[in-house]
Amino acid sequence: MKKLIIALATGLSLSSAIEAATQGELSTTASTATFNITGQGPAIPRRVQILNVSDVTFSNATHPQFNPASIGATMTFCVVDTYGGSVGLSVNSSNGADGTVNWIMKTPANEQETYRLRIDLARGPSLGSNPGGSGSFSVTVPNGDVITSPASCGTGNIAAQIYRDTPMPETLPARTYGDTITVVATPQ
Repeated sequence: MKKLIIALATGLSLSSAIEAATQGELSTTASTATFNITGQGPAIPRRVQILNVSDVTFSNATHPQFNPASIGATMTFCVVDTYGGSVGLSVNSSNGADGTVNWIMKTPANEQETYRLRIDLARGPSLGSNPGGSGSFSVTVPNGDVITSPASCGTGNIAAQIYRDTPMPETLPARTYGDTITVVATPQ
């Protein structure tokens, strides 16, 4: 009885003794011991995030960083995957596309002009650009090109190049055309 009182006084309980490893007994034939194995999953589940997007404005005087022969602008942003895996990006336009390679931007009076949108790795090759007739497309950011922490975003790993091969129409009064692009990131 003294052993039980000492065990309870040191914080041990009977239930922990049942779940704990058991020691083998001294024997001349065989001794058997048991122990439990518990694997812990990651403390934080896999997460993806898009960071540092900004509105893009261009005029006939502006040229994108990656294609200076065109009219437009380039915006870089981050795609983060806490596991460093591949991330799918779905790119959608609120105005749609013209059925070829052009996206549509509109004035409040519903006047339309076209433009192109290309998603590139900031360090180099294009991931995709063709909206087809739907005004959307999907690309995959390869696992070596994602950022694993929002704190490491820096200047961005993805570039959105918005451009036209011809100047905007010279009209009076001046018109402002617009579109809203939605980018959805999904772990692959």
